[in-house]
Amino acid sequence: MVKKKRSISVIIPVFREADRIGETLRHVQEVAGSNSYEICIIDGAIERDTLDSAEGYGAVLIGSTSGRGHQMNVGAKFAAGDILVFLHADTRLPEGAFEEIARVLDGDASAGAFRLGFDSDSFAMRWIAFWANVRSALTRAPYGDQVLFFERKFFFNIGGYREIPLMEDLEIMTRVRRLGRRIQISPLRVTSAARRWEQEGKLRCTLRNWAIRLAYHARVSPYVLAQWYSFGGEGDDGD
Repeated sequence: MVKKKRSISVIIPVFREADRIGETLRHVQEVAGSNSYEICIIDGAIERDTLDSAEGYGAVLIGSTSGRGHQMNVGAKFAAGDILVFLHADTRLPEGAFEEIARVLDGDASAGAFRLGFDSDSFAMRWIAFWANVRSALTRAPYGDQVLFFERKFFFNIGGYREIPLMEDLEIMTRVRRLGRRIQISPLRVTSAARRWEQEGKLRCTLRNWAIRLAYHARVSPYVLAQWYSFGGEGDDGD
């Protein structure tokens, strides 16, 4: 019996990504190939400049208030796919990603992610990616830059993302794990932008992120952590 192809919604929360969004959309379209898919762009900037730049690509364009967890929940509500994939605008999917996502969720996993890579060949960035992947393998709680994906029904059954200012990705995956549901990390690698580490300094950025993660596990409020994080410059949370 031939399995029906799963429909996939790629949800991309954005905030002032007008210069990058066209390249991101072309990349997703290329990787998707003949798969059944849609792309939902959720712009949290009041100017809606990213939505203007995304016109003409066939994506679902949605305005929202800012906050990544909130934006992703809004995108999920608009999305029509059987599978929800949450992609950062500066992350690139591996070849065969759509087939791999369907394969993972056709098994006994309720959620999944990819291994992490960066668009830099420097030793420091390879070291950061290596330890990020070790941590994910041990904790089964990958971060958002590893491209989290879920069965649609399961995502809504657990209430989606918590709308907190930081660590919403760690929170949802920890919740999935505590529910006893399987999270599978694919051996395929995504490629995430290294610009944050290069701008802020690789050691400084890594140590700050470790400190914030440890504080989160010590139950420091995400609202307090967001204030700490803002001292290190703009960017996404993660390893």
